[in-house]
Amino acid sequence: MKAFALITLCLFLLVGCASHGTWSKSDRGAWANLDELIGAHEQAYYVEQWGEPVSRHHEDKFVDGKGKVTPYEEELLWLWKADGTGPSEQSGQGWEMYLSFGHDRQRSTPSWRIGGYRSTLKVSDVIATTRKFEYRFGQELLGELGLLLEQHGIVSNRQPSNNWRGWSIMELQGTVRLVVEATFRADNAARNLHSRLATYTEINAWLEDQTKAINGSRQRQRPPQESPNYTTSGSGQGGLLGSGFLGPSTPNAYGPGMNADATGRPFIWKPDFGGPALGPIQPNAYGPGVGMDATGRPVRPACPPGWTGPC
Repeated sequence: MKAFALITLCLFLLVGCASHGTWSKSDRGAWANLDELIGAHEQAYYVEQWGEPVSRHHEDKFVDGKGKVTPYEEELLWLWKADGTGPSEQSGQGWEMYLSFGHDRQRSTPSWRIGGYRSTLKVSDVIATTRKFEYRFGQELLGELGLLLEQHGIVSNRQPSNNWRGWSIMELQGTVRLVVEATFRADNAARNLHSRLATYTEINAWLEDQTKAINGSRQRQRPPQESPNYTTSGSGQGGLLGSGFLGPSTPNAYGPGMNADATGRPFIWKPDFGGPALGPIQPNAYGPGVGMDATGRPVRPACPPGWTGPC
């Protein structure tokens, strides 16, 4: 995922830019009328009305092979509110609004473009919100973090990837999803092993594992029309483990007999009859979701004793 290396510091999405006006037709409200809202004024007007920009960038003049000189430009950056009505009132947070001024007689008024959305959210903020909403990634959690499409004036019934701002928010949502998943897995492990919630360091370790897994999967190209290959560790088989647990699974992930399914939920293998399951276990030996322990008894995934999460 883009900018995932920054996740241990903050959730900034600072990639690329959009051409003047190309995305506004798929947005609504003030964002669709930026030409009118920004107007055509000289540089001093915007500094007076909007305050000092976050940054200034100068482009030197360029002389081409025919001797034609292109005067230098100055590009100023402000951060704008989520609703697109003007400069952000929150320090360090908002949409990047670039105004570019050409220093020549032909063009003293600006052209504009939109950059990414800067968020001051920290990973610790997302972790706290994740626990508040009991690890449920969805509209309520994203709304609490200010990362819903609607909160940024983006029409949700259109394909968000077709407009620049929608794509930017979707990228941030994906980053938040990874934090939610890592917090869920780390808390489950810490709760079952140590009767406490996970530390930031433990959650970050899960994030690093997820990053490696994502990068590894993207490096492997799947042949066209190939079916997904869900494998269960040590079995050569996989798929649905049963009772809502998903493969592939990791045997003994949380200790002897305490396995993890593909979402990180702990589970044990429980025999249909008799005492505890005896290893090694052969998953799906008797059909999807029904394994076999060392004695030949059917075993199925079950919640560990005292487990408080969903099963």
